[in-house]
Amino acid sequence: MAFVGRGILRHRRVAAGRWRLPGHLSSARSGGAIKNDCSRGERRHRGTQSQEMSMIRLIGLLTKKSGMNYADFVDYYEHRHVPLINRIFPGFSAYSRNYVLPNGQVEGGHIEDTPAAPDFNVVTSLWFSDRAALQAALRALDQPDIRSAIIEDENNFIERDRTITFFVDEYATPDANLRGAPKGQTGEKMTKMVVMLNRNPTITVDQMRDYYEGHHSVLAAKYLSMLASYHRNYVISDGSLDTGALESARRPEFDAITEIWFRKQEDIQEMIDTLSEPVAAKLFADDEEKILDRSRIQRFMVDERVTPAADIGRGG
Repeated sequence: MAFVGRGILRHRRVAAGRWRLPGHLSSARSGGAIKNDCSRGERRHRGTQSQEMSMIRLIGLLTKKSGMNYADFVDYYEHRHVPLINRIFPGFSAYSRNYVLPNGQVEGGHIEDTPAAPDFNVVTSLWFSDRAALQAALRALDQPDIRSAIIEDENNFIERDRTITFFVDEYATPDANLRGAPKGQTGEKMTKMVVMLNRNPTITVDQMRDYYEGHHSVLAAKYLSMLASYHRNYVISDGSLDTGALESARRPEFDAITEIWFRKQEDIQEMIDTLSEPVAAKLFADDEEKILDRSRIQRFMVDERVTPAADIGRGG
């Protein structure tokens, strides 16, 4: 899990008590990808085609233990640590791991520079239905037996002092606006890309989010309709989890994480080809220049694993 510590909650939205499980996680099945149906737990963003997901989402960036190979890392996390968290850690409603694929950087399209490889190995997410659920989880971490069991197990497969944890505001483009969205299928394994974004230093994160949701995401939905699902997660500036057990817990070096799902591999190449066309390339580059530091964009493929809802609370 790697979120262990005596948490001090500083999330600016949790007081409202209006959080519900997003539909795309409520029906996740074993062995399959998330069904990205944003029909539940959402609200419109200022009348645009964007919807804010009504959920507390906590993200952790984890690095595998030095000397451990990728396959062993994934195997240990999925078959040892995940069942442990499911069994002894309360409060969360959904749980996913996105393993960064070796040599999975995505090149081409309208971005000329070859992206650097991320300096972590997995993007882990826990969703909590409301403030009470999150507080229950944090209280559990104060119990010596639970805390020590999690820390002991984490030491077997991750470099704990390199873990970064933070809260995000999550937005999604309605699947109805995307040609590639599943039409009634469930349990379908999809391919996933993650993109790390840094804002243009002349604007704030809030300004970046407002422009992205009001303009750029609409542009993407119009030209990149091959996407199966499209989410944006904006780092909350005062939403870090201050943990006693993680002395290096800190804000990430980026401002947003974009998640893009594809139903088939050919759709990835179609997106890159679309963004390589001169007119589209200029259109997207010019729009991104307004809000992003384009020299720092990182794009990479991940292997997404989602804990089935039925396994949460019983050890998988």
